[in-house]
Amino acid sequence: MKKNRLGKQLTLLAVRPLVWLHTVLTGDLEQHRQWNRRISQVKGSTPKLLSSGISVPMTREEARDLESQRFAYSAGMGLLRTAMVGSFVLAAAVMTYDSITPTNSVPVLKAPQQVQVQVLPRQSVPIPYVQPPKLALDHAIQGYYHQINQEYQAALSQYDEALKVHPNYSDVYWNKALIHHQMGNYTKAIQSYQQMLRINPNDTDALYNMGYAMDKLGRYGEAIQVYDQILSVDSTDRHAPIGKGISQYHMGDYDAAIAEFAKVMDTNPRYSLYNMACMYSVKGDVEQALHFLERAVPHMDQDMLDWAKQDPDFEAIRNLPRFQDLVYGD
Repeated sequence: MKKNRLGKQLTLLAVRPLVWLHTVLTGDLEQHRQWNRRISQVKGSTPKLLSSGISVPMTREEARDLESQRFAYSAGMGLLRTAMVGSFVLAAAVMTYDSITPTNSVPVLKAPQQVQVQVLPRQSVPIPYVQPPKLALDHAIQGYYHQINQEYQAALSQYDEALKVHPNYSDVYWNKALIHHQMGNYTKAIQSYQQMLRINPNDTDALYNMGYAMDKLGRYGEAIQVYDQILSVDSTDRHAPIGKGISQYHMGDYDAAIAEFAKVMDTNPRYSLYNMACMYSVKGDVEQALHFLERAVPHMDQDMLDWAKQDPDFEAIRNLPRFQDLVYGD
């Protein structure tokens, strides 16, 4: 992750508390809720700040743009509603600089070793929005800013305080789970997802990431049950078969994994085709491995191509000229 110049870092440190303070003083939370509702849909990319309904997923660039608008809105309202003229004039002036975005956002959870796997973004089954008490929101906001600056212990502390006030604060459980993923504490991540599922048993995002965490812990049978639960909620889900196939792969059942990947070749070609190539390579079926890899390449970005160059599942075909042409190009 690239680091900002020192001046930009100091600017963010100066502006963020002012915007937060303005929000607390004016109680102007509705506009924040509307923006954060969209931003929070980028699951596993940007921590959620408020409980969210359903909306169209966004790219990280769009999320940054909206976050900048949210900060600008807060500062602009501060000029009109508060007497803190000097501070907010400075904040508003600084916000015209195009670097005012939270650049240290939590990255998408990484794919497990050996096999590529999709880890969100996805939409969850919506639940009615409940405005959290102000004290819980205050702690959640502080935890949020600690989290995007990777101050994880401080963030967890603030989130725990928020949950003491509002035990059903689903987004706080989500953010805690993301932190535990980042720290490799998968058991604690599962506990946070279970709390989310207590609030909404059909939250497919929580189910999906809980299955992912179980797979990382070697609890493959439990992970498969979780992915099946997702499919019972939404039989057309295009991610759950990928997760299920990964767990079956880890159990050594390559044929069952291939069958799962094949179910979403049309709706999720990037990961299904790539993983099918992996399975056939591990099985020693060179022709099928190269066939599915060739179909996967048009859907692969540079990061995925770079991973293919070192993916141990391709050991059987790595030195073949056709593999070299597909992965390395001309």
